[in-house]
Amino acid sequence: MSTARMVYQALVRSKALAASRSRKEGHLPRAQSQCGTYPILVYSVISDVPALSADGTELERRVTVRIHILTKDGRFGEIHRAVQNALLPLGFVRRRRRRLLRKIYLLKSQITEQQWRENKMPSPTLTGKPAANLTSGQFINIQKLHIAKMLTDVSGGAATYEAPIPLGKLLRKVDIKPQTNQAELFADGQSVDTASNTASYDVFFDTAALPLEYTAYLLGHSIENGVMKAGKDDVAPYFAVLFQSDKRNGKKRFTKFYKVQFTEPSESGNSKQESIQFDTLTLTAKAIYRLSDGLSLRQG
Repeated sequence: MSTARMVYQALVRSKALAASRSRKEGHLPRAQSQCGTYPILVYSVISDVPALSADGTELERRVTVRIHILTKDGRFGEIHRAVQNALLPLGFVRRRRRRLLRKIYLLKSQITEQQWRENKMPSPTLTGKPAANLTSGQFINIQKLHIAKMLTDVSGGAATYEAPIPLGKLLRKVDIKPQTNQAELFADGQSVDTASNTASYDVFFDTAALPLEYTAYLLGHSIENGVMKAGKDDVAPYFAVLFQSDKRNGKKRFTKFYKVQFTEPSESGNSKQESIQFDTLTLTAKAIYRLSDGLSLRQG
């Protein structure tokens, strides 16, 4: 069932919304009364992007729905609560609302978001002090490298991606190095304040063997009949990068960078000797912040 259809059915089944539509509201002037029975709900799906995938299976998806409530008697609060009560059981969470007043119209919009968590990961604590004596299992493995090509990233909008692609069993090691700038303020012969800022992340992926098809895709090169060609005007696109870390206690941690650009890898080879030596490829990437929401990294 589509998200739009699911929202429609939830709103139609709401007894509170049905009761609000059964009341008669005052009349508008003839030029403004062509909208039908009030209140009016207008909804649309404004973004639908994968949030986390592994081994070709979508573990989490993020959908944003915008709902406009149009009423003539100012009963927005009552209708808003009814809409929220209808959508919360589906997993939606109210994120933002805005009120607009035009003549005798009262128009408010509500933005809600739904997150499917098939992996049953607990919701993160956004505020507050963490509990005491928390424990975490030691990491013993890293695997399931996925990439999703970024299509759009507009300030104030919603970032969009292609469907994630699993790169297979090639991930050996990942190094994440935050690029942090720090300043220190001195007064009266001592440090009185510090400030730091993480501008980006340098990420290094040590791979067992990377097919040329993936190399060309990551770096924006062309490939035909197994032959990759690097042109002077090639531009490496941005990707979302996802991978899974396994813990000794059986739990998992999922890491996702939202906006990553890969650079040309360095390669080296060795002649065959008495002892066999594997030559592996290390991919270097730069992770920056998205324009749409200012996010760069997510772990959970």
